Amino acid sequence: MPLQVSVDDSTTTTSLRLRLRDGTSELHRRLEARLDLLTPGLTRERYRRVLAALYGYYEPLEQRLGVIAATQLFGLTLHARAPNLVADLAWLGLSPDRIARLPRCTALPRIDGVEDAAGCLYVVEGAALGGVVVTRALGPRLGSTPERGGRFFADAGSNVSQRWSTVVAWLDALPGRGDAVLAAARATFSTLDRWLAAQKSAQ
Repeated sequence: MPLQVSVDDSTTTTSLRLRLRDGTSELHRRLEARLDLLTPGLTRERYRRVLAALYGYYEPLEQRLGVIAATQLFGLTLHARAPNLVADLAWLGLSPDRIARLPRCTALPRIDGVEDAAGCLYVVEGAALGGVVVTRALGPRLGSTPERGGRFFADAGSNVSQRWSTVVAWLDALPGRGDAVLAAARATFSTLDRWLAAQKSAQ
């Protein structure tokens, strides 16, 4: 966004968050370079391809997270963002049938319990926070707005900063194993990076 997985909110610093930030920093930089959405040469067609690839990852990932969220997230509500990607892709000209036929990632991170879900949520919620940077850059280049082609990065319908604070507080109170949460966060970064690389190669 770079995907701009932003994790520097000093008002909500916790030891687990710092460990997650430090333990995923290299993977975070690699993913930002892979997406490269802040390049001056970004075109609408390339933006569409990136969103299509992200949808192919987020849609099955959120389904998997939803199974855990229904029973094990202890009061933290899962905020789905795949519908925002559908709206953006429709604005960019993809029909519902074309969106339904987009490739889906099957090599997702394991999400078998709370620690796995926590590491995954750290990545996707941090990405939403950083999407504000992308939103500001996209408007002048593509003519998009949060309501027209920019819903995903603007995370339309959500108070992103408040959501991030809620997630960080939840992480801080999680009675789980930090090693497992970090491993899940790293797996989320890695599987997303590999998926995006594979989709780029297939184009």
